[in-house]
Amino acid sequence: MKAKKVAALVMAGTMVLMTGCGNGGQSAESGSSAKAESASGNSQEETVLTFTYKQSASADPLEAWLEEENIIEQFEEEHPGCTIEMSPISSSEGDYATLLALQLSSESTAPDIFMEDTYMTATDAASGYLACLDDYLNEWEDWDHYLDGTKAAVKGTDGKSYGVPVSTDSRGIWYNKEILQKAGYEIPWQPANWEEVLEAAQKIKDTQPDVAPIFMSVSSSEGVVLCQEKVQIKHAFFKVGLPCQSFCFFV
Repeated sequence: MKAKKVAALVMAGTMVLMTGCGNGGQSAESGSSAKAESASGNSQEETVLTFTYKQSASADPLEAWLEEENIIEQFEEEHPGCTIEMSPISSSEGDYATLLALQLSSESTAPDIFMEDTYMTATDAASGYLACLDDYLNEWEDWDHYLDGTKAAVKGTDGKSYGVPVSTDSRGIWYNKEILQKAGYEIPWQPANWEEVLEAAQKIKDTQPDVAPIFMSVSSSEGVVLCQEKVQIKHAFFKVGLPCQSFCFFV
């Protein structure tokens, strides 16, 4: 029953990415099964669902959206005896990923619903931190409005869906004009795919052996989590024998 309530909130909000498998829900009275009287006079178990997200330093857009659309209030009205407990984390993006990982590692601290970057989905799903949402998504008519590529972002290695996407972004490539010109490229350089990026890196290596074809950096707070993205790119360069410099601080 609790899983259905969690999934219902995810569908209602459409921006809550993940549902957790950790703490099994909390009662309103220190772990006991508190009973709440419904309008009909029948008692029912009260359930508290925790919702964790990264809180912005200023006016938080998520909180503003939830309030504007009245999402939490509507959900609680439609599910008597169920209360949403907001549990924001005020931190940088990198620190948020670290703190969330610590919460998920223990059943006593794992939130029921939380937001995270999709590059963490496969790892968290494999670790048993996420609940499969396929049964609920298949019955949710709005799911058909999502692009296939966006849907794929919340799938685990088992092909199952573990969240609802909220937004997407892209990674940009900065390049040194002089280095590319010395390698024989015209500016502006506009590669169409990774093959062309690898080709350019190879030419840079051949014409300027003292230059690193690609450079990436990750702050210490981002640590292993964001290194997963960088390692995938770096591996592509290593496969063709290209040097790739990067800073990855493991914490």
